[in-house]
Amino acid sequence: MDTFNFYQCCLFGGLGFILLVFIMGQQRMRQVESLMQKLAEKHGASFKRGNLIDYPYITFHDGNLDLRLRAALGGKNDPSHTELRLTLPDSANLDPSACLYLRPVSHGILPRIAIRRGARPYLTGDREFDAAFDIRGNPEPLLRRILTPEVRRDLLEQAPYRPAIKLARQRSWLPSRQPAGEPFRLYWPPPALKFTFYTAGLPPELDQWEPRIKLGRTLVANMLNRPLTPAPVDENQADQSIR
Repeated sequence: MDTFNFYQCCLFGGLGFILLVFIMGQQRMRQVESLMQKLAEKHGASFKRGNLIDYPYITFHDGNLDLRLRAALGGKNDPSHTELRLTLPDSANLDPSACLYLRPVSHGILPRIAIRRGARPYLTGDREFDAAFDIRGNPEPLLRRILTPEVRRDLLEQAPYRPAIKLARQRSWLPSRQPAGEPFRLYWPPPALKFTFYTAGLPPELDQWEPRIKLGRTLVANMLNRPLTPAPVDENQADQSIR
């Protein structure tokens, strides 16, 4: 075999392998989407399928907040995982210095969390928990309010899935446009306070998603110092959706 044919075989072989991986990934994602759709119906939430640009996600409507649960198929350095995301409105009235970074002490291949300068190390006093997680943030009353004994227990139960929390101000990479009625003009909005709750893996069963959702929503409720207000669910509809 001459050099040209050898490289041609390598090229087509590589393309065939990439196509096979893509097809298998799409099949896996369709399975995950089926579970997510049932989960959304159960919680009275909305569901959007994924595409070539974005992953599938569920939007939970909690009062004036929209919590988005995204499912991602991972790669070499970023395993398959779920992320519960929330952009906090100005009405949240949190301390301007508010931030929280929590990750397992032995986080392995978990994507690195860039920690803001000034976020101080924090110990809860729970030896088992403090040995399992590295916590940094401000101010201390906010951290105590978020990391209650119930939350610490649930995080330890989720430890095999390497949970991580990030609460920090982040600047948008995309410009926004002026509100309706204003002259058309693009601008970069100021940094917004964003919350992310990360857990590795995509559970294969419906009930295995529930602890992640409950813990994520409890973290948000504690952060905003208000009761957890899950959306009302029609029991008959939920039972039918699970079947």
